[in-house]
Amino acid sequence: MSGMCGFVNSAGFAGRRGSASVTCNVAQRPLSMTLAEKETGKTTRMSKKQGQGQRGRRRYYSQARMEEDRRQRKHVERRRAVQTEPDSKLLDMLDYLREIGLSIEDCGRVVQKRPQVVDLDVGKDIEPCLHFLAGPVFGMNEKQIARTIRNAPQIFMKSRSSMLPRIDFLKRLGIEGPELANVASSRPHVLWMDLSNAKRVVDWVKIELEMDDKKNLARFFSAAPQVLLESPRRLQITINWFKDKVGLSEAQAKKAGEKWPYVFGYRPDSTFNSRVECLAKFGLSKETISRVVESTPKVVAMSVNAQLGKQMEILLDLGIREENLDKIISTVPTFFGTCPQARIEFFLSIGLDKESLAKMVEAQPGILFLSLKANLRPKWEYFTKVMGGSAEDLKQVPGYFVLNLEQRIMPRFAFCCSRNVSAPIKDMVSGTDEYFCRKIAKVPYQEYRRFEETGDWMMFSTPLM
Repeated sequence: MSGMCGFVNSAGFAGRRGSASVTCNVAQRPLSMTLAEKETGKTTRMSKKQGQGQRGRRRYYSQARMEEDRRQRKHVERRRAVQTEPDSKLLDMLDYLREIGLSIEDCGRVVQKRPQVVDLDVGKDIEPCLHFLAGPVFGMNEKQIARTIRNAPQIFMKSRSSMLPRIDFLKRLGIEGPELANVASSRPHVLWMDLSNAKRVVDWVKIELEMDDKKNLARFFSAAPQVLLESPRRLQITINWFKDKVGLSEAQAKKAGEKWPYVFGYRPDSTFNSRVECLAKFGLSKETISRVVESTPKVVAMSVNAQLGKQMEILLDLGIREENLDKIISTVPTFFGTCPQARIEFFLSIGLDKESLAKMVEAQPGILFLSLKANLRPKWEYFTKVMGGSAEDLKQVPGYFVLNLEQRIMPRFAFCCSRNVSAPIKDMVSGTDEYFCRKIAKVPYQEYRRFEETGDWMMFSTPLM
């Protein structure tokens, strides 16, 4: 027992190799003590038959542990040799990998990940594989070949004949031509996947996600080929997580998986939970989080600090109060899939201060997600150059940018000008058409409707613009 490469456990079996032997009589002491024995400090003598069973299990696990240690030592020794021995074989292999398009960093990762690559023969093992990737089956370019090797250097040691059935399987899914090369280079592991499992995965997707169309299947698995490496049970666990932890319905959960297939490549408990907790810490309700995940499923895999936290800090830096964050995100659940920074810079550049902008966002959260080219700039030019407004006037109309320029703002302003009606911009664009006619223009509603429907406002607006 003292010669084993074992470990000392609660039963005190054996120390490390070369250390003093620490043994006990298995027939007299159990491997684990009962609660009563722990409290009293006394152990119950085991029968001879029980002791023999314990010794047999200990012998089996010791042998398994020794075999695993042997494999680990061999792998570590090979990695150390790669790190420390500047032999010609290693240097030649690194030079060759550089020649086929890998960066210095990638070469180091390949050799570290698969030290066996150094022992391969370039003519017999590597070049035939490169010709296979660049040949008619895939037609990969240099960058795709380099990416394939970087992602799975073990491809040099795989049988190319065994890849052919997997390639045919992908083609039957509708993944062909350039898309096949993209899939194989981004996730080479599908070239030696378990076909029986992959078929079950495809059947699950067809039934559970209701995706029978070949075009949609090709799109789904082209976007996330790693799904073919998962089991149907793992995919169902992800759907159940959306239902149990986020509150999505069955249909909503499946739609989220269809919208962003990458979601099936993560472990929900180890990845998604922390993202939901992060959103909850910012005061978002479960209903709001549910809406966010439904509209932007990738939010469950975003970086907590670099993406989710940074996005929320944008709003907090404006001076928006934390109690209003839930309202804003609930109104615009796609917030985490957008970049509002350019809009914020636009509003600050036209003369608004952060405090005024924060009030506008709290009143109309959608203004941070409007198009600069198609919405914000044209409306601001009309507001200042035609209507004569300023940044101070804009503060009085926080919802100005969400109003329709051609259906409300321009017709009303043109009508006021045609009737010599003078009114603040706030009163001119606010309220319903009936309110505008009754309180501001002081004309019958039908008169304004005729002006709008006949297009007179366009003829009147052209000279103004």
